[in-house]
Amino acid sequence: MYYFIVNPGSRTGEGRKIWQETEAILTEKRISYEVHFTDHKYHASELTRTLCAKGEPFTLVVLGGDGTLNEVLQGITEPSLVTLGYIPTGSGNDFAKGCQMPLDVRHAVQNILSHKYVKQLDIGQIQDLSCKNARQFSAPMHTARKSSRSFLVSAGIGFDAAVCAEALDSPIKRFLNRIHLGKFTYVGIALHQIFSSAPFRAKVVFDGEPHKTCRFSKTLFISVMNLPSEGGGLKLTPVADGSDGFLDVCIVNGLPTALLLLLLPTAFFGKHVYFRRFVTIHRCQSVRIYADRLLPVHTDGESFGTCKTVRMAASGAQIAVICGGSKQF
Repeated sequence: MYYFIVNPGSRTGEGRKIWQETEAILTEKRISYEVHFTDHKYHASELTRTLCAKGEPFTLVVLGGDGTLNEVLQGITEPSLVTLGYIPTGSGNDFAKGCQMPLDVRHAVQNILSHKYVKQLDIGQIQDLSCKNARQFSAPMHTARKSSRSFLVSAGIGFDAAVCAEALDSPIKRFLNRIHLGKFTYVGIALHQIFSSAPFRAKVVFDGEPHKTCRFSKTLFISVMNLPSEGGGLKLTPVADGSDGFLDVCIVNGLPTALLLLLLPTAFFGKHVYFRRFVTIHRCQSVRIYADRLLPVHTDGESFGTCKTVRMAASGAQIAVICGGSKQF
């Protein structure tokens, strides 16, 4: 039995049509399934908690964007029970790309049904230490702090989070999704944010070790990555391994606006890392960020509110994911 959670509103309403294609394939192959449609914010989390409450192992397939997938993640109370499949219908689809999943519907369904490439993927977790208006979630590991959230792709603070926040309700995103160019959403919004996001000062502590403390005076953003890319294909940490128990951190500091316009396109190919004067890459199991003011924060492209101090970490938990055929991790 396969359980499906479907966001019919994903990709500006095309989610329902994509589900119909999926359903036809399942019927053709005589696959038993149960489907649940989301109809309000965080409904995917509620549906997932209900499925997990049965206490039995099951395969859960998410049809939606990275935001829907992140909601599902918040509802997974026991990761060891779940084998996760994904049919991507979002704008960026960074999770699918990072796991080398097919983007075509038929190939995606066939890949899920084959269960050929099941990998254990790390679950990241963010905690706010001084957060305003953060979304309230209960993390899978049941941490004592309510203002925490899990992530599979990335979490970030500053410029990249501001782009994500604007993208959530952007008419640009809706328009580009409608003409099947949704992957360019984040590029367009980034160009706007470049001229409105001011640098910030930050103290960054890696792995809780005082001797691993770095200070930055003109930070644009700090992205904490579990997979190589975010924002529709920006390979901020090209060699990130989603199952190694570590997070890869990308810090962009001291970069003039004019150069940022040049640097961003190179990130699609992971070549921004050669701008070593402005780009710092560090691998760690946890990172604590102290900013000089409240800043937007995101997890998997979803707004986490505005924060001044946050901690991101590899939680130690993993979840089985039906990936594509790559040996990336």
